[in-house]
Amino acid sequence: MEVLVVEGQALKGVNLSTKAFQKMINLRVLIIDDKFYISGDFELLSKELRWLSWKECPLKCILSNFLAEKHVFLNIKGSNIEEFGLNLQIPFDECFFSAPALSIQSRKYPEYE
Repeated sequence: MEVLVVEGQALKGVNLSTKAFQKMINLRVLIIDDKFYISGDFELLSKELRWLSWKECPLKCILSNFLAEKHVFLNIKGSNIEEFGLNLQIPFDECFFSAPALSIQSRKYPEYE
């Protein structure tokens, strides 16, 4: 599977863990809509993931174990994210961000502080 769309309304009341993605080693596009919460270790997401769209993400922090080395697009519009983990491996110089709610002045980016 290369593309997965997680619709929060369809899964209302369901607790989803990153373990559900563990065997999706070829996952390249992950689109999560609504304020859907996913728990667990983000290291379990595919290392092939290139596109992550998680509008209104309820998490406060993108953890440092999220290995997004091949990312080219990150959409976190309307999210609660305030901080990126210290060892977050996103190629910031090659990645297109769609997150007007985030600004360098008000958010923490350890790599750039």
